[in-house]
Amino acid sequence: MILKYNIPKQYKVSTNKIYSGVHRRKRKEIADFYHLLPLADCKQLKQITKKVNLKFEFYFKSRYLDSSNTTFIWKCLEDWLVKWGLLKDDTNKYIWEVSYQSMQIDKKIRKEMREDYVRIIII
Repeated sequence: MILKYNIPKQYKVSTNKIYSGVHRRKRKEIADFYHLLPLADCKQLKQITKKVNLKFEFYFKSRYLDSSNTTFIWKCLEDWLVKWGLLKDDTNKYIWEVSYQSMQIDKKIRKEMREDYVRIIII
């Protein structure tokens, strides 16, 4: 299963920024944005009860974040999968492995992109 979501600029937050002391209300605002994404494209799916691998692929048109600086965003998205009931929980009982990567994109493709986005691949 592959899910794709755009990342608005105001919610594209580097993990470095979180560690540098972003106020808890701002962190909550960002987390709430990701936790409230619509799950319309998955509502017909039943809860996944077997162990899965999660892969987060980040594609940046604007300011590039390296892979390790996407960890706050993917953790919010992992929690979102649980909140909406697609995954029972985010323990190692249900998630075998999590990987995340900032994808290298050709300049021509980057120019044609409309905005930053993330692909969540559930295997």
